[in-house]
Amino acid sequence: TLISTTLFKVQDVLSEGPIEGFWPVSGVSGLNPLCSVYFDNVPLLDGGGQPNYNLSGQGFTFRFTSGTSGQSAISGFERVEALIPLPLNTRVFNPPPNAGLSKTVVGAFNTTQYPDAEGIKITVRLPALYTVDQTNGNTNAYNLSYAVDISTNNGNFVPVAGVDIPGKCTGPYYKQTIYTLPKEPTGQTFYSWKVRVSRTSQNVMAVSTQNELFVDSMAVISANQYRYPMTAMAAFVISADQFANLPSRAYDIKGIKPFVPDGYT
Repeated sequence: TLISTTLFKVQDVLSEGPIEGFWPVSGVSGLNPLCSVYFDNVPLLDGGGQPNYNLSGQGFTFRFTSGTSGQSAISGFERVEALIPLPLNTRVFNPPPNAGLSKTVVGAFNTTQYPDAEGIKITVRLPALYTVDQTNGNTNAYNLSYAVDISTNNGNFVPVAGVDIPGKCTGPYYKQTIYTLPKEPTGQTFYSWKVRVSRTSQNVMAVSTQNELFVDSMAVISANQYRYPMTAMAAFVISADQFANLPSRAYDIKGIKPFVPDGYT
């Protein structure tokens, strides 16, 4: 009942701008930019309009800018996300009594490192989640829960959210949540934060139950929107189920527009 889809999100710089656009190919669909975009040296679309990849699959998006001075930000790519360092062991552990010490995962950062920090995106990973009924052998769903707390300027941790993950999976499942970073007292020029993930449901220490929880990543989200004027760019969101690794990208473009002196055509 728990199924997660991993997406690659890529933004490439093509050239200084403005550029003329993408180079056309022969065929009824030859003017489509996807005919001039290549993943692992294979065009996404041939001139006849036939896709070489599943372009209608879940999450596929392609957008570009030509590099004008007044261009808008690419939708979905306006804000920068920067991963912050985490401990080597990111297991979140809440054992039964006398079964070990509890363990939380804490990420720390400040506005010196990230001046326009506005939010935090937390991705947790469950290697598997289920419990096996020892009476009849059925594999049943399980409910796992965790909490997110944030400390501002070395203050006490304040509860931000409690998250429940009810369901069943026999392979990795990822869940992302985003939270606004508190800025109290307001008007300061410097803030530091600690973001803590702790488990609220107790670990079941039995082979018949899989219920481990790890923090996969934390990413700081910027407040500013970036439109990259005078820079031609291409941006993709693609499902990872089509690729073992992030594909190499290549582009055939009509390049930067030069200024033409008066008296020339």
